[in-house]
Amino acid sequence: MYSFYLFSFIPLVIFSLMVWTDIKRQPQYGKRADYLLISIIVFGLTGAVQFFFSNFAFINFLYFIGIYFLEYSIHSQRIKRSFVFDEFKQRITFLIVITVIMGILAAVSVFIPGYNNLFFYLSAAFALTGYIYCVTKMFAFPEGIIRKNNVQYLYAIVILLLSVFLKLYRNVPYFELFFILNVIYLYRLFKEYYYRKIHNINKQITDLKKIVDYKNKLVNRILNNTQEEDIKIIKKTVEDSIKEAAENLVFSDNRITGSVVYRRTGDILRVDSEDLIYGNCSPLFKMKYMNMLKEKERNEVIVKTTFNLSEIASRPIDAIPVFGEQLIKKILETKQPVSVDPVPSEFKGLQRLIVLYPVINEDKLTGIFVVFKHSTNRIFPVEERTIETIVEDLKVIFSLINGKAVQAERNRLQGEMKTAENIQTSIVPEEIILEGYDCAHLMITATEVGGDVYDFAASPQGYFLGIGDVSGHGLPAGITALIQLVAFQSIVAASRLLEKEIQPYQIYDIVNKVICEINKKRIGSDKFMTQNYLLLKDGVLHHAGAHVIALLYSHKEDKVLELDNFARKTAFLGLSDSITAVSSAGSIKIFPDDILVLYTDGVIEAKNNNSEQFGIDRLKKVILDNSSLSSREIMEKIVASVKEYAKSGDMKKYNGKLADDITLLILKKSEEEGGN
Repeated sequence: MYSFYLFSFIPLVIFSLMVWTDIKRQPQYGKRADYLLISIIVFGLTGAVQFFFSNFAFINFLYFIGIYFLEYSIHSQRIKRSFVFDEFKQRITFLIVITVIMGILAAVSVFIPGYNNLFFYLSAAFALTGYIYCVTKMFAFPEGIIRKNNVQYLYAIVILLLSVFLKLYRNVPYFELFFILNVIYLYRLFKEYYYRKIHNINKQITDLKKIVDYKNKLVNRILNNTQEEDIKIIKKTVEDSIKEAAENLVFSDNRITGSVVYRRTGDILRVDSEDLIYGNCSPLFKMKYMNMLKEKERNEVIVKTTFNLSEIASRPIDAIPVFGEQLIKKILETKQPVSVDPVPSEFKGLQRLIVLYPVINEDKLTGIFVVFKHSTNRIFPVEERTIETIVEDLKVIFSLINGKAVQAERNRLQGEMKTAENIQTSIVPEEIILEGYDCAHLMITATEVGGDVYDFAASPQGYFLGIGDVSGHGLPAGITALIQLVAFQSIVAASRLLEKEIQPYQIYDIVNKVICEINKKRIGSDKFMTQNYLLLKDGVLHHAGAHVIALLYSHKEDKVLELDNFARKTAFLGLSDSITAVSSAGSIKIFPDDILVLYTDGVIEAKNNNSEQFGIDRLKKVILDNSSLSSREIMEKIVASVKEYAKSGDMKKYNGKLADDITLLILKKSEEEGGN
């Protein structure tokens, strides 16, 4: 049995070292691994000493040291993080006394003959019993600070007393006692560093499932809530968590007594509602006679106080006079909690501790959770876990609230863009009626608001037409197109009222000056546009401007002609108010069954999957192949051909839309024009 007892130290040390190797690699254990290693070394030394000589008192002394360091490795983190560490250090003083007594007894038993008599057995038994009592009392803190577990010490006391009794009256070998202590050591080690670890992992998995379920429910609630309901959810989340933490606290008087939830909107940090203030709180700035204000008055000040994060971030902390802004500056720099202890004199009587916890999402500060305590200056472990949960919940809630705000703004902008689109499509003519012509027109925008435009105005002088394309897309392009339309209609109306003829190139010059004045000098826009103005009278088409090449199907020649005088004969509209369009003026005779096709570059620049453009030649072929059809049928053939060509190219790339706006204006002469 004695040999088996000595051999038991070998598996004990091997198993203990395996445990130590495992926890040493895990940073969350901290210095606990170091204390465990000391315990293992002492137990190994105990076995080695007993191999050479058996000494009851000396072995007791070594067991005392080894088991003490085992217990300290188990409880040290919790003790250091709690408010009882000062009391624990006082208890160590008594432990040192016991250690000295046991050391003296061990020394006496080694160096003085006759140690095997009754005195030394009783004194050693007394010392080991004192050790067990001492260690038990040393770690006798309330549940929540450490995990209570005194059963093994009671076993040890009973075994010790029984062994002494058997030694005195039955002459039973004392090493049976130490074998049982080895078993207790292994049991304690296994329970704390294996069983507890597995238990904690399982608990974490269960808690994680609960958290996921809770987060899913939270997401669904926030997504479907109003802002007022969002605030109620935040309030309930914080209040329930703090109350639960207080219930689990060892001393409820030391609970969190107040909290405030700040949320970031743009660059402003503020409290959205008094409902987000819980308990006894204070504003984050020094204010004389603050403790004389009632709680409601302090809460009103908290809600009214805002912090500009951009301003705070741009200034050095030494240049920030406001107390709260200094704290927020530290959070912006470190992204870590900031603790105020001791609190400034203005907070005395109200608070003993203020801690600011940042709510960070994708490395951006989205809010701050502020905790107040008036009875203690410590945050306890159970409260730390609660605060971590609250901060994580706030991160999710703030992210969803901000996402809803972005979506609401996006919906608002989309509504405005839809309105702008409706305005743009409604200001172009619904129909164009030219006596002696079959007319068709179409505009398809690539975005909500496009840059293409066409127009028509009748006057005693003839029929005025216009077609153009503003650079780019979107609202700025739409505004430029609108300016052009209004200017064009105003000029034709003025000439009609004044009974004064006006030529297309003159319209071009006036519209150009209007766009330059409004776009460049007032709006500050850099938009310009290609544009042609036309006057159709007595079968002659007068034109001016700079746009794409127009196409004319000649019935007589049965071919499609390129009217390149429509392009590159003057500068574009809006580039400079000093340009003139007289150099671009020209005219062409149109005969019966001739077809004039005016278009924007979105038609010919549509691309297939090889990035090849539709081009003028394909457009000419479609017109030629369908010249016998009506203008509307020709227009439909052109659009269908362009979309089919771009089906695997632009339309696939842009989700069923073309890359650029498309506008078509087709005139097919059926007979000689009448008067206008």
